Amino acid sequence: MKKFIMTLLFFCLGMVLGQNNLDYSKLQLLQAVKGHDGPILKVAFSANGRLLATGGLDGIVILQEVSSGKELKRFSGHSSSVVSIAFSPDGRSLVTGSGDKTIRIWDVSSGQELKRFSFQGGVSVAISPNGRTLATGSSDGITRIWDISSGQELIGFVRSSSSVYSVAFSSDGRTIATGNLDNTARIWDVASGGASQDWGL
Repeated sequence: MKKFIMTLLFFCLGMVLGQNNLDYSKLQLLQAVKGHDGPILKVAFSANGRLLATGGLDGIVILQEVSSGKELKRFSGHSSSVVSIAFSPDGRSLVTGSGDKTIRIWDVSSGQELKRFSFQGGVSVAISPNGRTLATGSSDGITRIWDISSGQELIGFVRSSSSVYSVAFSSDGRTIATGNLDNTARIWDVASGGASQDWGL
């Protein structure tokens, strides 16, 4: 599996570089993130590109300044691996999902935990473009939309008993896309909770 993933990554990188007529032999390593006790599972840039957050099998999230490589903060609290990370649009908050069945919202400046959402099998997270709502996918097959300020669950989309491994908002925040373990990708209407498109892959 590891060999397959690495092959896929290099294939995708080659496709991107080929489309842009770039010489990939000139790529240079700018920074290397250290400090995790184990593999790094997820990475995310802040919207302005100045910060990088990394989540690991060790349950720790490390915040790094991209320009200097300096470690700025450590977010501790998850009791299992960190499997998803997302910055808020304004870069002030960081959302993490973990195998400990929690989604947590952190204050980037202080490193303090602001909110916690607990449910069956938290896997993937995404924040709406306006920063007001949070989408989560989980191993129970339900995609949920949450109000970030109140912590209230607004709606749940149920279509499959398989895990929802990825979730993303559209640029206008009106729809979300999900990737499922049952070989399907779905697009949902946020207002109605209905699936507007369903692709079997």
